[in-house]
Amino acid sequence: MIGVVLWCNVADRQAVILCEDHGHFAFFHDNQGGLDCLFEFDVGDLVSFKLYPHATLRLACNVVLCAP
Repeated sequence: MIGVVLWCNVADRQAVILCEDHGHFAFFHDNQGGLDCLFEFDVGDLVSFKLYPHATLRLACNVVLCAP
């Protein structure tokens, strides 16, 4: 899926993404990256990702920056 980053917190490595299907937002939390791993997303960035439904949330995984 493709989406646009609406909000991000670099310190907590989290982001909220508006999805191309205009459904509910997707939530991303990078708990895999270490301190040396760069969190590369910013508000307005175009990203591609895999969407996984989890309870009442939509989680974004494997997020990749398409265009800043």
